[in-house]
Amino acid sequence: MSTHQRIVILADTHVGDRTTVIEPALLRAIEAEQPDRIFHAGDVCTPEVIQELSQIAPTDAVQGNRDWFTGYHLPMECHHHINGVKITLAHGHISIWQWFLNYVFLFLFGTMSGHRQFQKKLAQKYPDAEDHLWAHPFPPG
Repeated sequence: MSTHQRIVILADTHVGDRTTVIEPALLRAIEAEQPDRIFHAGDVCTPEVIQELSQIAPTDAVQGNRDWFTGYHLPMECHHHINGVKITLAHGHISIWQWFLNYVFLFLFGTMSGHRQFQKKLAQKYPDAEDHLWAHPFPPG
């Protein structure tokens, strides 16, 4: 019997915030993977997302900036020991204040913090994790 687990990681579904439902093709793709566990790295926005994903596999979720704005309270991080690896799941903004400061810098100076800066801060905040899983700390593109 294998002790390895299949994990699906997703983030930024924004249901109730930017869209009305999880894309059915995404749900089919997740189900096809037959995961043992699902990690949602924030910007869930509504409990129905977790309920729907939990029908596929046990689902853990952490709070993203949009969850904070919509009042959907989730833990800021969750920690797991899976397949011999210590994993920390976090959205990636460190805190709502770090997210806010990032956008202040964008407004004032036309630039945002780089991805590596957030990675460094996350590694400092969660030094016990051997792997860090987070959503993008700034808009893609």
